Amino acid sequence: MSPPPVTICVLCYGDFAELARQTIESIRLHCERGLYRLFVGGNAVCDATRQFLEELQRKGAIDRLILSETNINKCPMMRRLFQGVDTEFIWWLDDDSWISDPWALSERLERAREAPPATVLWGHHFFFGHERDFSYGTDVVEFVETAPWYRGLPPPSWKPGGKGLTRFQGREQGDGRWFFITGGCWFIRTSAVRALDWPDSRLIKRNDDVFLCEALRQQGWTFDDVGLLGVRINTKSRRGGGEDKSTMERQVRAAPSAAPPPPAEPRPPAGPPKAAARGCVLLPTFRDSELLEENYADRPELTRAVDIHVFDDNFEFAERRRVRDLCAASGWFHHSSGRGRHASIQASWRDRSDYNRFIWESFCALGEDYDYVIKMDTDAYVIDPRWHEEFADLLAGEAAIAGTREMRRTSDVMAFWSLAREAGYEVDLPKHVMHVQGGIYGLSQAALARVRDMDFLDGDHAFFGEDCYISYCCRLLDVEFRPTKTVGSWWHPYRPKLPVIREKRAIHPLRRREWQQFLATEGT
Repeated sequence: MSPPPVTICVLCYGDFAELARQTIESIRLHCERGLYRLFVGGNAVCDATRQFLEELQRKGAIDRLILSETNINKCPMMRRLFQGVDTEFIWWLDDDSWISDPWALSERLERAREAPPATVLWGHHFFFGHERDFSYGTDVVEFVETAPWYRGLPPPSWKPGGKGLTRFQGREQGDGRWFFITGGCWFIRTSAVRALDWPDSRLIKRNDDVFLCEALRQQGWTFDDVGLLGVRINTKSRRGGGEDKSTMERQVRAAPSAAPPPPAEPRPPAGPPKAAARGCVLLPTFRDSELLEENYADRPELTRAVDIHVFDDNFEFAERRRVRDLCAASGWFHHSSGRGRHASIQASWRDRSDYNRFIWESFCALGEDYDYVIKMDTDAYVIDPRWHEEFADLLAGEAAIAGTREMRRTSDVMAFWSLAREAGYEVDLPKHVMHVQGGIYGLSQAALARVRDMDFLDGDHAFFGEDCYISYCCRLLDVEFRPTKTVGSWWHPYRPKLPVIREKRAIHPLRRREWQQFLATEGT
């Protein structure tokens, strides 16, 4: 009989039987058995986990089980699991990731089969803005250049020449960003695993996902950001051995740990703190690629000071393709929301839980590497490319949220405050409560760290959108609200006439054609 299309590989560890059960039972519940084989590895698992796994193997629910009395760590166990794979694809899951939706496997298969041959990996996209964010002072560039999969492409580095660039972002520097699919959940062509002999035999645990994506880049292959796509990823903090400097040094064969690390390279480039702050734009899009193109494309001046990250909430292939092409042509970063099929970007007025989580996770992920993150809608138009300077001045180095203030009756949004009280938060509420308008607003890195640490408030998010959700979380966390003056955002029916707001540097809502018509009329 021909093999199924996918081998799902799960790594279990230690005294965490509830995690092993949650992950494996989610596979059995949500995945059609004829589509996959299930391989499971266990590193130093407890008796409860061992008994659970061995019972499933006896029932035929697990096709291959490898148990190690000691913790041989992630990459050595991964190599053992991959040896028996003969399916077209491999789906890797750590035991703190689990499948939440029944279409998670079928959607991955559909996206993989419609992808070009050079796209070999799918998952949730992250990046490190500097090697020192993950290297522990080791020479990760040398690790790449001495790897059997190295093909001569300059690795990421902020030194001139990084990724082959000497004037990246208009400065005398290379490109030092390391892009990768997070290692808690990824879907890959088995042919790529075989070609790379992955994982690299030198790897133990630290940053194997980062090096995998660099190995793919060396071959001229690409990966596709599909977001969460029906999976809850990395739901627990890091556990076990191997999360230390000595492990990283053993992997890259660095100097003894007593040796001082190399001097840190400047990041960001020298300059006044506010002016030198690194910012980015979070730009969600759904069935509006025409508007995305009209308002943002063919405007290279927009990317000179801030990175633009487009979060693609489309599930139709044609629309996703158009958004990806726009990103490639414009120098924007492309991400996928990973959400299932839905009728609108916010799903429904009644319950926006899934969309709010998508924006919350996107904000928090970007906030790990940027000094401030600005969320914009596709129907927001930038008039002056210096528009970001006000956000940099208001947010960089602070714990703040900035935007156009808007008020709502508290009784209209009590669903949020009920969720907050269930989570243990208490707050005295006035009759009206303020939030920042969602068309254009930003948060600082420090504010996003607080929002990330409070975790997402699960439940029905009824009658309030992500701008209210994020703003109310900031209120609970004592994050300072700072109004913008040169950037304006309004609910559509209430936007002032253009002559009144002509001095704004960016306006929401506004289309490029409307602004051009206004200028033409004003000129006459």
